[in-house]
Amino acid sequence: MYAPCGYERLSYELASDKRCLREITLGKRVGFYQLRNQIGSGNFSTVKLGVHILTRGQCSVISCPQLD
Repeated sequence: MYAPCGYERLSYELASDKRCLREITLGKRVGFYQLRNQIGSGNFSTVKLGVHILTRGQCSVISCPQLD
């Protein structure tokens, strides 16, 4: 029997799992990072805590709206 590794399983979930697709649509997930609470905000951006789904490593994710 072939058992998929974590990366393959996660890639499959991102493409087909309804819960994952809903999180992406709602802006709660970016790639392999799940967005948690807001760390800070400024005039042009918002900073949120991102947690990598496989490694559980934490990082900051900056979201900037497009400026015209």
